[in-house]
Amino acid sequence: MTNLLNDELANKTSFLGANTIEERQNRDAAHLPWPSIMKFPRYFFVELKIPLTFAIPKFHTMARVCQVTGKKPIGGHYVSHSNIKTKRRFLPNLQSKRFFLAEEGKWITLKVSADAIRTINKRGLYTVVKEMRANGANI
Repeated sequence: MTNLLNDELANKTSFLGANTIEERQNRDAAHLPWPSIMKFPRYFFVELKIPLTFAIPKFHTMARVCQVTGKKPIGGHYVSHSNIKTKRRFLPNLQSKRFFLAEEGKWITLKVSADAIRTINKRGLYTVVKEMRANGANI
């Protein structure tokens, strides 16, 4: 049996249907997560027209945070009739709202809570935006 294994390694063949060790690695790497996919030869991805970057694509989903007040989700519990507590999240009442900034003559879109809309109505859009810019917001 050991002679048979030594012959197999010498010929770079395998029992499992792959012709070479490289093909066996490629076959075995198919079910493994992302970093192991590097075992495939580079020309494999060129033929499939897959980009050679292995970074995970970035999806720019905005956080559930108010741009004016900074309100964000908080944790809490569902409480059943029998007082069993189960984790839950309280989400802020966020709205994506367009405002016309008259001083600059342009429209801006802000993700704001209902409370922030009341604050903008009370204090004025320009003063709120000026304060946000002073705190480092890019608007």
